[in-house]
Amino acid sequence: MPDSVLLVDYENIGKIDLGAIPAGVRVPFFFGASQKSVPTEFLKAALRLGERFLPIDIEGQG
Repeated sequence: MPDSVLLVDYENIGKIDLGAIPAGVRVPFFFGASQKSVPTEFLKAALRLGERFLPIDIEGQG
């Protein structure tokens, strides 16, 4: 079975429990141009996802 993908637009979501994301789910996160920082706890949780976490910078907003 192929991996599942959960697309997350961080600029519009803000808070998400990364620990609740099941194994086998890849998580591309879209960060908008106005998103200059993320909370430390979010970063720690993202690092625990390892290769499943993929940050993607976008130039636009919305």
